Amino acid sequence: MAMQATAAFDVPCAEGAVGVQRRGTGLHTVLALAPPPAGPVVHDGVPAGPGLPLSVLTGWLRRPAAAGSAVSVITCARRWGGAGPVIPAYRELLGPLTVTGQRAVYLLLRTEAGLDRDAAAAVRRCRSATRLLTGLLGEAGVAARPLTAAQVGELSRTVGLAFGRVALETGPAAPVRPLALGVADPSGALEAVWAAGPGGTTALTISGGPDRVRLHACARSAAHAYSTGARLPDGAAPPAPAPESVATESAVLDGAVLDAAVLDTGLLPIGGAGPLVGADGGGRPVTLPLSGPEVPRSWLLGDEVLARRIAVRLAALGIAVCVHTDSPQHWAGLLAAAGRPDLLRFADSGPAQVVLHEGAAPPPQAPGATVLRLLPADADAPPPADPALIQTGPGAAIAAGAGRSLPLRLVRGPAEDRLLADR
Repeated sequence: MAMQATAAFDVPCAEGAVGVQRRGTGLHTVLALAPPPAGPVVHDGVPAGPGLPLSVLTGWLRRPAAAGSAVSVITCARRWGGAGPVIPAYRELLGPLTVTGQRAVYLLLRTEAGLDRDAAAAVRRCRSATRLLTGLLGEAGVAARPLTAAQVGELSRTVGLAFGRVALETGPAAPVRPLALGVADPSGALEAVWAAGPGGTTALTISGGPDRVRLHACARSAAHAYSTGARLPDGAAPPAPAPESVATESAVLDGAVLDAAVLDTGLLPIGGAGPLVGADGGGRPVTLPLSGPEVPRSWLLGDEVLARRIAVRLAALGIAVCVHTDSPQHWAGLLAAAGRPDLLRFADSGPAQVVLHEGAAPPPQAPGATVLRLLPADADAPPPADPALIQTGPGAAIAAGAGRSLPLRLVRGPAEDRLLADR
């Protein structure tokens, strides 16, 4: 059973406020990790792109000043987002490839700071421990910020926060089905845990130290549809199962004890991969994050067919796309065929995560949304820091962003072709 928790309360800090919650004899805080700058991601069977070094977490646990007794890495991910023809078309395109299109990552910190002796001092020590880990993450190139009490409360309601065997408390109650994960090869065991939840929520809890650590891991994934209305505190869409799709399963790695040094080379992904856009010269899949709260604008330079493919793939990821165009007649058929006005529709006053802007008229205001600008292939190159897909010829393009660029071969699937045909 999870430990009884009190309501979170705010403690002033240099960043504004950090939400602190008491659970049993310990104090909990939560850090939200910022995704890396959006750029092309090559998938070759290992964690793709920048990630979270587990050595930072074990190093924090080893520091006596931190008084840290445990830290959980909570990953909220979405592989695709609902029913309708856009989802099977994208699943066919992916084939056996497991790609997490959207991902939000949080660290849940537990400190044992002497609450029974001096509660005020314990709170100050907890705040200092939280700031210490924030600094250590920054030195490793990972930006983090503490959540306020209100944000901790919202995250607890949306995802669930706890330590120990009950790592997650989210969605309808579902039986936990333990998996036999061998602890002789902990890296392989962790691979199985992360693979179990490519479209749901996972939690990895590390406790102990300095030389030996104990691991608990849990993964819970929804089988099909996800709701699109709720938002996590940092703006990412949570993987909350919709009422019509509550099938879940959990995988548990229960209390494996191993040398702390084993985790020092571990790297966990912290950003969403975005939609599949093509393959590199070696045939490896390439994705490109074109949207997100941290991506104010992205670019697509190419023909209208490519633009429609990208719109369909974003919608398949559960990203609400609004089309703002001077030529609505070119899009009306596709939007009707998609049959998901919550995910793909013309721009209006409703919520949007992406405003696909085609034409001269300025797009509508959509706070927090990404403006995906559609331009001809021969338009001026977009800013190098912005994610962009630039068509260079029939079936060829360049994926760019975060100061990087990668030539690739565009990919397509029969179901997607049928969805786009004559529309």
